[in-house]
Amino acid sequence: MAITTYRSFIDNLGDLSITGIVRAFDAPPASVETADLPCSFPRAVEGTEGPMTVQTAGGWPEFTGELVMLVEPYGQNTVPENHSTVVDLADNFSTAIRAITPSSSKPLGKGALNWTLTLSSNEVVGERQYWALIARVEGSG
Repeated sequence: MAITTYRSFIDNLGDLSITGIVRAFDAPPASVETADLPCSFPRAVEGTEGPMTVQTAGGWPEFTGELVMLVEPYGQNTVPENHSTVVDLADNFSTAIRAITPSSSKPLGKGALNWTLTLSSNEVVGERQYWALIARVEGSG
């Protein structure tokens, strides 16, 4: 059984189909147009690998990546509107990631997934600050 590569983990995270996302970028974009919002992009964060067996290097990798979901430029609309949109995206993200299994066409590893969601009002892309939902996803295998 082949191990999951860092590339496939991050690419598949970026390809996650989330209701409400207008555009999914393959990597952090240099800039974002308002017509593309809400948008998402994956960001590689970290990975670790330990020994598989005695005298064999490289065990099952453990991956941590982030999926950044930009909602709107900071200062546009009201705080309650932007907050509500982020909460809806959190529900939509949870629904999408719960559907991923190791046998999915675009898996996020070979084991169970863990994730945390964080509301951010200071995510910067280009020179603009955005309201965003940051999903930090951990997978393995």
